[in-house]
Amino acid sequence: FSFHGAALTAPKQGQELMAKALESLSCPKDMAPSHCAEEKDQFLQLSRYRQLKTAEDYQALNKDIEAQLQHAGLREAGRIFYFSVPPFAYADIARNINSSCRPGPGAWLRVVLEKPFGHDHFSAQQLATELGSFFQEEEMYRVDHYLGKQAVAQILPFRDQNRKALDSLWNRHHVERVEIIMKETVDAEGRTSFYEEYGVIRDVLQNHLTEVLTLVAMELPLNVSSAEAVLRHKLQVFQALRGLQRGSAVVGQYQSYSEQVRRELQKPDSFHSLTPTFAAVLVHIDNLRWEGVPFILMSGKALDERVGYARILFKN
Repeated sequence: FSFHGAALTAPKQGQELMAKALESLSCPKDMAPSHCAEEKDQFLQLSRYRQLKTAEDYQALNKDIEAQLQHAGLREAGRIFYFSVPPFAYADIARNINSSCRPGPGAWLRVVLEKPFGHDHFSAQQLATELGSFFQEEEMYRVDHYLGKQAVAQILPFRDQNRKALDSLWNRHHVERVEIIMKETVDAEGRTSFYEEYGVIRDVLQNHLTEVLTLVAMELPLNVSSAEAVLRHKLQVFQALRGLQRGSAVVGQYQSYSEQVRRELQKPDSFHSLTPTFAAVLVHIDNLRWEGVPFILMSGKALDERVGYARILFKN
């Protein structure tokens, strides 16, 4: 395989930034240091930086990949493009990949799309339509990287392995409330251009914490390894969510945020941002299992501790 890191940054500066990032790569703890060094060196040799700014840049990347394959005498299996960019950049990148950087016949294409997927319901639908004009549905993976965290990934297996013990307790008769929390001590300095666009609700609550909510609250399918069954049971939770009222949420902003925005985005001294950096939401699920049980979702920046957890508090 080959790995291409890409951005709008000029080639020389981009290569330096990528090399610095790759130097921090680590190996599994059980790997011998000598083997680790060998693996890292091999990966670094296979890694290149590309400036992808114009259609010609994508064409050049495609020619470079084809030349590498021909030189090595290999047949291409497929290409994966990971979109670690804001959603407004998706369409242009997708257009260039589709027109200039698709693999040849017999090879597959996959694009990985990170959250946030759009800015609101309408923009998400619009973005889905745009991407659908460039890629087939099976070519797109929409992912939430938070689901890859070990603790989050173990919620369903934990519930499944303890199904007999937990099922009779995992309900409104025994649970007082559920807290799903993600607190950060860092602020938004250096990222205010992104944060002004999305804020804590779009950045964390409506994706990361809502995903955890579904994993905690959903009915367990018979096979928790079935993606289709898990998705179906998640959707059942969404359908049972009660609409939020005015008093269902509290939002806030740490004291120096507006000053950071003014400095980084060159706003006038009179500018005061209304973007929330803290939010707590009270959610209810109207089904037989969870009726009357409050679910509290909370996240914020510049808080007193860095911690994330899903806590189920049982009644005395």
